[in-house]
Amino acid sequence: MTRAQAEIECARLAAAHPDRGCTTWRAYEQSDGRWTVVRIPLSPAPPARATKTVAGRMPLGDDPRPGPFRDAPPYAAGV
Repeated sequence: MTRAQAEIECARLAAAHPDRGCTTWRAYEQSDGRWTVVRIPLSPAPPARATKTVAGRMPLGDDPRPGPFRDAPPYAAGV
């Protein structure tokens, strides 16, 4: 079989073979120079991950720090 014949056969199998949804076909050159068609099974797609839809953010509570410390920068950054 020549390379052109192998590629034609790959196209035919890809269109008509019952396993075309989970298999791909490729032309492969053997060590003696002849071409053949190889069947490569495809791994199934991983299941789709569920996504969460967030309607909005949780409201933030009051600042629990005492009044004089609420507006102070952390670790005395302004000193």
